[in-house]
Amino acid sequence: MDVGLEIEGWYQDPYGLHTDRWFSAGVATDLVRDGDVESRDPAPSAAYDGPLVESDEVPVPDETVRAGDAPTRTTEVTFGLASMSQGSDPLHDTPPPSEW
Repeated sequence: MDVGLEIEGWYQDPYGLHTDRWFSAGVATDLVRDGDVESRDPAPSAAYDGPLVESDEVPVPDETVRAGDAPTRTTEVTFGLASMSQGSDPLHDTPPPSEW
């Protein structure tokens, strides 16, 4: 089995252009990362020297909301003149007279 096919993920950019570069099936891609900012920059066509070094993980907050998760905050949304909080029903709730 070709070891290059097993290389998948963030590695320190061997070209020294960015902090990290994403590798897929052993090939450098154009997806790069500098700190917690991801962008795209095509990999140079020249071969890189030395072994690949796995990147240190950059912590990313988990903002994924899954079915069944309890609400962690209340989001206030304004529709026209009526203000409502998460969980209210804009089609059936009548705003108080002060907001008509």
